[in-house]
Amino acid sequence: MAPVSSALFILLCSLPVGVLVGAISGLLGIGGGLVLVPVFYLLLPLAGVQPDNLMTMSLASSLAAVIITSLSSCLAHARLGNVPWQNIPLLLSGLASGALMAGYLAALIPAWFLELAFALFAGAMSIRMWLDQRQAKSEQSKPYRKFHVLVATTVIGGVSALLGIAGGTLLVPYLSSHGMIMKRAIGASACCGIIVAAAGTLGYISSGLQVSHLPEFSIGYVYLPAVLGIAITALFSAPLGAKLASRWPTRRLKKIVAIMLLLVAVKLLLF
Repeated sequence: MAPVSSALFILLCSLPVGVLVGAISGLLGIGGGLVLVPVFYLLLPLAGVQPDNLMTMSLASSLAAVIITSLSSCLAHARLGNVPWQNIPLLLSGLASGALMAGYLAALIPAWFLELAFALFAGAMSIRMWLDQRQAKSEQSKPYRKFHVLVATTVIGGVSALLGIAGGTLLVPYLSSHGMIMKRAIGASACCGIIVAAAGTLGYISSGLQVSHLPEFSIGYVYLPAVLGIAITALFSAPLGAKLASRWPTRRLKKIVAIMLLLVAVKLLLF
């Protein structure tokens, strides 16, 4: 398939995926990387991405798309008053540092290891979402120790960037364990996801600039047509997801996503 034709086909295939990812981002406070990575893993070979670079480009393109989904979700949650702005600077300092470092490290990690890590992570998140362990809805005054938060968020940012996600699936339960109510944890995650995804994307772009045999329309490891397709529709569906968060049964949606993640994990492990 010619580069222009494959780019257009991938962009069109990404449009409906962006609707789903945007809605999930707004509803659950996650950037959508757990959906995007396996989708890009299937689509990018059509653009001529070689197996050695396939998982890395899937992760990088996912993070680039998550910038848009997280931005739209953050703005929607901010309008609803769900963002604890006083906690954001401390959280971001660790998350961004970890994500930026991971972007450089990813090029040094074998593709098979990234695939295995993502499969195991998706399986673990599937179990967590199915069990749907939530904290109480009342906010508790549990102190945040700056050093502990910096260490935890640096690890979360690094792991998230290596897996092509914005960190919401890790950050939300961490904040909840410190007494933050779910809707504020989701709002904080959505806003922090912008910086985490941007820092990780920068690392992937920088580390991929000197790599040969990457397809046209790529910047480093980021394949732009796939990112554009997601962004076009997710930009509009993320605010809808945030609004529906107070109306739809989130528990049921989490179980649907859990089944999907389990199928993705099994596919990566077996195939």
